[in-house]
Amino acid sequence: MSVENVIDNNKEENATPRFFLRFVAGVIDLGLTILLYFAFYYTCMATPIGNTYNNYYNRTQFVQHQVSDTTNYYKMVYLDDEQTKALYPKEQYTWYTDPNNQSQYVMVEYDKNNKAAYENALSKNTEYNNLFFDLRLINYGIIAGCLAVDEIILLFLIPLFNKKGATLGQLASGLMVIDHKYATKPKWYQFLGRYFFMLIIDTLFPFLFVGMWTIVIAPAVITVLSLFSKEKRTVHDLITRTKVIDKETHVPLIEEEVKKHSKIDDDEIIDEDK
Repeated sequence: MSVENVIDNNKEENATPRFFLRFVAGVIDLGLTILLYFAFYYTCMATPIGNTYNNYYNRTQFVQHQVSDTTNYYKMVYLDDEQTKALYPKEQYTWYTDPNNQSQYVMVEYDKNNKAAYENALSKNTEYNNLFFDLRLINYGIIAGCLAVDEIILLFLIPLFNKKGATLGQLASGLMVIDHKYATKPKWYQFLGRYFFMLIIDTLFPFLFVGMWTIVIAPAVITVLSLFSKEKRTVHDLITRTKVIDKETHVPLIEEEVKKHSKIDDDEIIDEDK
């Protein structure tokens, strides 16, 4: 069997897929990432880690309320008896819990003109600043941990253990990932490199320095920027020497195809090359 019979010369080999297909694949993967993230996040919040976060949150909020009370911006009214509770029903007021003695209180507006004084006092309150920093650090750690587990499943394990080397979104869109040089399924360390790049550059860095919403924006920006490269490859494709292609156009190394269809061995291939 000749090489010409193995390869269809009428279509481009290992062709870059249309942008629309990559977009659809990205939307599917993003949707799955968000769903799985929330599942991990709410599971985590039901553990001692979540209890630690809630404890810091309540303490931070309590100090904030104390400063508000001191500057006469909002006053803390403790619900010590049934009469006071009747004056401030839960339907109209938020009931808070004092973390020191577990008693309940509400915040009642006192003088809006003291808002500037309250904000100034809060910014200089060392206890509040320390608690708020710790709270943000714990929150970032929880989110980063959930995203890491989430994406190691969707972006590393699933591509590693399917023949196309693709994510679920890519599989649904008819795409696959190949080694750029050999046009075969990438090695495990290439998948690992893609995972770490997408986790850190696409997810954690944008979230840390900009905000949570960038988790949605960053992958889209990186994909759009790939349109300006010669082979339409993203940065993580270039770094890990991989390429996303239309699976219908996949053609591995010619030597592999010849061996597959005509069953000649490596020695015969070498002889032919000579």
